Parts: sequence; C-alpha cells; structure tokens
Amino acid sequence: MDDLKDRFTRAVSRLLSLALAVLAVFLAANSNQPDVTLAAGPSQMYWTDAGTDKIQRANLDGTNVQVLFSTESSSLRDITLDASAGKMYWTDSGADKIQRANLDGTNVELLTVSPIPKGIALDISGGKMYWTDDGTNKVLQANLDGTNVRTLITGLDYPTGIAVNESSGKMYWADTGTDKIQRANLNGASVQDVVTGLSNPMDIALDVSGGKMYWTELGGDKIQRANLDGTSIQNLVTAFSPVGIALDVSGGKMYWVTSYKIQRANLDGTSIEDLVTTGFIDTWGIALDIQPSTPVPVPAASQRGLIALAAALVVVFVWSYMRKSALLPSRL
Repeated sequence: MDDLKDRFTRAVSRLLSLALAVLAVFLAANSNQPDVTLAAGPSQMYWTDAGTDKIQRANLDGTNVQVLFSTESSSLRDITLDASAGKMYWTDSGADKIQRANLDGTNVELLTVSPIPKGIALDISGGKMYWTDDGTNKVLQANLDGTNVRTLITGLDYPTGIAVNESSGKMYWADTGTDKIQRANLNGASVQDVVTGLSNPMDIALDVSGGKMYWTELGGDKIQRANLDGTSIQNLVTAFSPVGIALDVSGGKMYWVTSYKIQRANLDGTSIEDLVTTGFIDTWGIALDIQPSTPVPVPAASQRGLIALAAALVVVFVWSYMRKSALLPSRL
C-alpha cells in the first residue's frame, strides 16, 4: 500500500512539474503579444431633414441608414449629441420647440419652446444648451433639461449655426443676415465680429485642439476654415449649397450636408466622398458620435501575470490538500 502511495505521489509531482514547465513556455512565447483592444461600437452620423421631417443615422461610411424619429407638419433643423449621456438634441423651427431623445430615437422629451429655433450646441461640462432663434434674432441658453431659459444676445439679423468652445468659455455663431461669424463669452458678454463679408454662412464647427473653426457658406457654395480668431481664412471645398457641418478631428475628416446628399473630406478639403445620396428633401443639421477603440483595462502583460499567479495558487492549493490528506509523505 505504501509503495502504491509513493508511486502515486511521484506521478502527481511529475504532472505538476510538467504543468509548470508548460505554463512557463506559454508565458515566454506570448511575452511580446500586444494588448487587446475593444471597440465600444460603430461610429455614426446623425442628420435632420426638414423636408421629410425625419432624424436619421448611419455608419460614417454611409451604410446602415436608420430612421430614428419622424414627425408631421414640422421643420427639423439642427442636431447635436451628448453621446456620453446617450442623448440627441434637435431644434424644430416648424413646431417652435427644442426636443431631445435617446440616441436610438426612444424617450422623446420636449425641453422648451422657442419662436423659430435654428442652431443648437451643448456645454456638457457646464450642463447648458445654447441655441439661436431667428424669430427673435437672439442667442439663448438653458439647462440641459430645458429649465432656466435665459436670453444672452439680442439684436442679431438671421442667426443660424452655433458652436461652443468649453475650454475657452466662448460660443461662436453664424449670422446669415449680416454675413458674419461672431463670438462671445458663454454668458453673452464681449460680442466680437470674427469673420465678416461672407455670403450666407449657415453652420459652424470647431476644432479646438487644432485652433480652427470651419463653416459652410450657402451663398458662396463653399466650405472654409480659419483660426479661432478669424485670421488665415482658407477655401477648402466647393459644394453646392452646403448647410450643416461636423468634424471628426481624431479621424481627420469633416462631414457636411447639402439639400440632397451627405459628403465628407479630409480636414484640408481633399479626398471628397459622397456618403448618402438618396432619400433627401431638405437636409439641415448633422452631428457625429465618434467611438474610439479603447484598451482593455487589464493589459496583456498584466493578464499573463495574473494567469501565472492563478496557476501558482492552484499548485499550492493542490500540494497542501495532498499533504493534509496524507497523499504526500512529509519528507517531500
């Protein structure tokens, strides 16, 4: 019986030694493997159409077009996203209101009423939304839930697109009536002319990290950009009646809508592509939900270390169990 126990113990010991050797070889062979990355989901673009009274979305290459929201006797205008909260916000100039919903179009909420709201932008960190109203020729502000509405700027002519620079505490807007782009502090103070002499500027988008602003010029059939202070204006794209514009700065792309299609190009205006070319009547606003690839919280090297630690703990546990069960002689 003792001889059988000895043979059994030696066999188990050899198996454990072999398992540890195999594990060591595996870890060495995989020591240079890169960390695994996971995508949070497909990046998508959202747009409004005042002619079809729909909000739609698609992948950034124009595939997988979906209708998210549809209404009647309306005039949907601008759209913006709070992707971190899973919300989209839009203006409705026909129904004189601002609404929001989940990114899939569910849970539609009425936030506030406004005579003819046009452009809309969010200061997410500040918990505020800003919009232009060409019925009253104002820029207004409210909480993200629509409460505490305040008038910030008055005396405009035909304000349209608006954008917010949270880091500098500035908002920028286009005024089609005066052919200007202007800016002010987020409380409405210190209004400045940034770019003048345009031809029906419609929408504006900011590349804060790059120090640039981009805008569409409906009357000039073009897209331009300049420094955030309005200097160094560049012509980027000639496009028939461009309206809404949005930037994917990390991807190096700008996206814009015309009445009948959605296009994109590099941020310098090169490599123009048609993305969606059917189903439009009067497209107005566009917004992007950019989903970057994010590293797995435990990098590959750490994962290998945890595997080795777990294997060692298993070996120790089995060894201790066998000793307590008198399956291993005390001299081992």
